[in-house]
Amino acid sequence: MSEPDLNIKPKQSTETEMKVVENSKKKKGRFTLFAILAALLVVACAAGYFVIQDKKKTINLEDYVMMPSYTGLNGEASIEKIELDQTTLEKKVHEILGEDEYVDMYDLVSRISLGYNQNLDSLSNNDEITVTLNYDKNALKNAFKINFTGTEKVFVVAGLLDYVDMDPFEDLSILFEGTAPLAKVSKFVSDNPIFSYGKFYTLKVNGKDADSVVMDIGDVLTIELSDDGVKAMKDRGFVPSNMSVSHTLDKTDVNWYLTSAAELQESTFEKLKSQGKDECIANFAKKNLNYEPEYVKAYVLVPKDDKWGRNCVSHLVLVYKYEVPAETDEPAETDEEAAETKPAEVLTETRYIAIETPAVVNLKLADAEQKTPEQTYTPDFSGSYYYDDLDGLYTDRIQKNVADYTYEEIQ
Repeated sequence: MSEPDLNIKPKQSTETEMKVVENSKKKKGRFTLFAILAALLVVACAAGYFVIQDKKKTINLEDYVMMPSYTGLNGEASIEKIELDQTTLEKKVHEILGEDEYVDMYDLVSRISLGYNQNLDSLSNNDEITVTLNYDKNALKNAFKINFTGTEKVFVVAGLLDYVDMDPFEDLSILFEGTAPLAKVSKFVSDNPIFSYGKFYTLKVNGKDADSVVMDIGDVLTIELSDDGVKAMKDRGFVPSNMSVSHTLDKTDVNWYLTSAAELQESTFEKLKSQGKDECIANFAKKNLNYEPEYVKAYVLVPKDDKWGRNCVSHLVLVYKYEVPAETDEPAETDEEAAETKPAEVLTETRYIAIETPAVVNLKLADAEQKTPEQTYTPDFSGSYYYDDLDGLYTDRIQKNVADYTYEEIQ
């Protein structure tokens, strides 16, 4: 019996051979897959690293837009200022680039503009404001090695105070000058400190602008709050409760000229007559004459409505008479004839003198309860005029002036 050939391997079946080949292929496939996965993992890790690093070098500018500041009050406020928080932004930039890295923050901030996406001129609490950030992203990154992001930020308006109503005329006083019907408003004075300066009031008289209008007793003044006055109030948190107030000019506001004979008080008239007589005597004395004047009558002259003016005001014309020696054509008596006859009566003729008085002024009443005003006048008479008869005096001093004056006679 022969020995078995130990070098001869057992013969496998075809099926077994196929399984070995398949297993070998699977092992190679797994290795390739693992290699691919490992490579992808490395790439992913690298990408993740760079993403993380890139993220660390990113600044969202929306985080540095400061809360807007406002001017005005609730309902009429406007944005006063919106800006970036440059101090905090600078810290973030140095955190990324390093404390020793020089950064021109002025250059950085100047490249970023802030705007609004709507017109904002009457803001109220709870209104939304959208602030937009405008900049060149690539230019910023190239200049500062940082990724800047952010396009807009929304703010809700809050904290606006409400306006408080105030009557702008409550503490107002009107100062007048002149004498009615030639009175004017001198100025407006208010005890309210808001209206201490500036022209905060405008004036109308009887519904018309009153820049140069003179006023009379009974005229209706309308005082209106000006635009500057409204602004002055709003700047301090107030709104006017009303925009105008009316006032009727009365005798407690201004002095007024004598306008009728009935207004002339007896005591004033007696003073005028007495001073008029003294004026006549003084005029005679200047001519070395010694006549005794006697009061006759007076005329009150009042300008017509459209004639009042600086040189046309109410006044009186006081009329006095005096006697002068009569002129005669008879020959003079000799001394002997005169001694033999009785003393002859001295013949005289009546002459007249008109004294024009200054205007009589009624002083404004202390209050509405006062019924009778005090009366005053300047004691300087405006003229003295001599006449042979009353008709000539009347024609010259009264009738010639009826186009400008009305008149009343006082006996």
